[in-house]
Amino acid sequence: MREFEYPTLVRRYLLISTISIVFSEAALFHAGVDVLLCYFVVLANIPILFLFWDFSLPKAYAAALAYLVASGAIEAALGPDTLAQYSKEVTGIIVVSFYFYLFFRTSKWPVLHIFGIYASAAFWVSLLGILIFVAKLVAMHEISRVQSVLLEPAHFATIVLPALYYYASTRAECRFRKFRLATIFSAVVLSVSAVGFLGLLLSAALLLRKKPFGLLLAPLAVGALALVAYSGSEDVRMRVDDTFRSITSLEIAGANLSTYALLSNAYVALRAVEERPIFGYGVGGHVIAHAKYIGDLPEAAAFGEMSNLNAQDANSLFLRTVSEFGLVGVAFLFLFLLRFWAKGTSEAASVNSAVFVYLFLYLLRGGNWFSPELYFFVWTYVLTGIGSRAGTRRPSQARQLSWLKRVSLQAPVREEPAL
Repeated sequence: MREFEYPTLVRRYLLISTISIVFSEAALFHAGVDVLLCYFVVLANIPILFLFWDFSLPKAYAAALAYLVASGAIEAALGPDTLAQYSKEVTGIIVVSFYFYLFFRTSKWPVLHIFGIYASAAFWVSLLGILIFVAKLVAMHEISRVQSVLLEPAHFATIVLPALYYYASTRAECRFRKFRLATIFSAVVLSVSAVGFLGLLLSAALLLRKKPFGLLLAPLAVGALALVAYSGSEDVRMRVDDTFRSITSLEIAGANLSTYALLSNAYVALRAVEERPIFGYGVGGHVIAHAKYIGDLPEAAAFGEMSNLNAQDANSLFLRTVSEFGLVGVAFLFLFLLRFWAKGTSEAASVNSAVFVYLFLYLLRGGNWFSPELYFFVWTYVLTGIGSRAGTRRPSQARQLSWLKRVSLQAPVREEPAL
């Protein structure tokens, strides 16, 4: 395999622009549909990366794309009204996932180093969010929720939480590591997001499992944090109470919009998998299932125009997987998470666990198949999962995965942008 040599300025541009994509969801304009500016960056960078690509694809990745195209095409052929949705989703998934594959495939920097740059960027984004919070408090006497440059507080918390886990679990070689950790933690708390608090609970559980008596301490610490979050945040308390009440009473009337979006789409997903249990409605098909079944939910009419809330993305990538890919898709999803889970206490394993926090939260409350940051974290999870076990593989496997040598546990190269 040939060596990849970018000019230094090009390498720095590709690194900075790619990390910027992770935090770019708010940079958009509306032209009938929301158009994210980061997609133009992706399209501009792909030709540069393409010059250094050796035209190889991991077999599993190629098979996944082939299955995606084939299953969606079958559903689109059976129902012409799904063709537009299918085309948009498949194109977006292929282009964005392939871009991040090319970035990691041709990058000269170790994956752990790239993740460290992301963590630094997450710190600055968090610090900016806190400064905006303070400015609003001083200038307008307004107590706002921290979301920084992201669209929603929940999105902000989901995207920066892997950096918090990274600084908490590794001896990252950066100045003021504890200050960065405290800044991100404070920003997540000030986002007053139920998703953010859930991410803190999961992070605490994963961190404590590695400590002496961790199995005993983790439930106590997580329980204490959950109690503090429930008692101290009206938003968290309202969502927990509404969700519990709606599930136990089997009624969603009177629930807040967030709870309604989650439970109504769960209802649609269950109805969809009942009708098509094996392969689901195909990629992009959740909105078709939603239009078909939401009218059967009596309490939905009480929400008026908001009854179709999150009909496009199911308000959860897991629910969307259920409705669009059926039981086969759910099985592959869990297989993916287990296959690339990294055990141990190495730096690669810590980064892998940090990304798992993001994936868990995104499966719970994400929904977009090609959000700006999703495949950055997916490929990081794959590479750290395989890279942490690369030394145990047979020689033939090691040769096939030779480009994973960039998942280095050694000190990263020092030629980098200052963040």
